[in-house]
Order: sequence, then structure tokens, then C-alpha cells
Amino acid sequence: MIRRAFSLLLRLPLPGVLAAGLLLLAAVAGHVPAAGAEELVAQAEATQAEASSTQAEAVATQAEAGRGALRPYVHVLAAYGIAWVLVCAWTWRIAKGLKRVEEELEQGAGARG
Repeated sequence: MIRRAFSLLLRLPLPGVLAAGLLLLAAVAGHVPAAGAEELVAQAEATQAEASSTQAEAVATQAEAGRGALRPYVHVLAAYGIAWVLVCAWTWRIAKGLKRVEEELEQGAGARG
């Protein structure tokens, strides 16, 4: 099933492949349940007063630890990775098709000559 879906993606023109990658990004990044969103808003309002005093400590701790610096960009990096894989696979498929056409032309020219 995955192989068939990948095969269908490879038959799309480049804008279609990029659109599919963007749709995948939107599906992954936009997935927040409604109940979870309300809880997040309530939690953000409750911690907003505490944030100003602890913000400097959090920044210092994060800078020292060096962790989580790319955490907000994971979806973007994943989308770029998927897009590059799809573009490379699409280019490879075009090259393979061109090679097949060249071989057919050479066989046709050899049969005539």
C-alpha cells in the first residue's frame, strides 16, 4: 500500500509533489485536539504571571543545556526532508524514463540502419 502511494506521488508533476508535502506538513503540524487546545489556553493563562520571573532562569538553563533549540522547528525540518526525498525520487524517475526512451530510440535507429 505504501509502495503504491509512493508510486502515485512520483507520477505527479513537481508542484503536485510539493503540494503533497505541504499538505503532510499541515496535517502533522495542525493536529491539536479541541479539548487539548482549551487546556493549553487555560494553562497558558495560569502560568503567564509566573513566566516573567522564571523566564530568565529558563533561558539561561536552556542556553547551558543546549537542548530543545530546534524543538519548535521539528515539523518544518521533517517537511523539508520529505520534500527533498520526494523531489529526488521524482528526478530519479524522470532520469530513468529518459534513459528508457534513449534506449528505444537507439534500437529503432539500429533497426533502420
